[in-house]
Amino acid sequence: MSDIYCRPIDSVGYSNEALEISDDISLLLQQLECTLTTPKARVLGVQEFGLNLEDYIFDLTFNTIAIESAVRTQIGLFIPLTVTYPVDVSVAFYEGESRDLAEVNINISGAPALTVVF
Repeated sequence: MSDIYCRPIDSVGYSNEALEISDDISLLLQQLECTLTTPKARVLGVQEFGLNLEDYIFDLTFNTIAIESAVRTQIGLFIPLTVTYPVDVSVAFYEGESRDLAEVNINISGAPALTVVF
């Protein structure tokens, strides 16, 4: 399987030379980044795709378990490579200076792979 290389320029490991990716771990990381950073309902024809991670931190009804569940649901629905490479999700909250922060940590096959802070 291969895909167009579309990682943000400020991503760790960004390559100015790559046009497409074909190794499974790079594909999985790119799919995870895309899923976690795309706001819900922004993909035409797939209203369920994406997360509004920023919304979770300001909603008092959400906790780490609810956010982990939302992330796992997105991963299960839209990232089939997780059948081959098990993905674990954990969420932690931190008190910030101007607002609280949340951190979503993703491990692939037990190894740290991606962290999204919002």
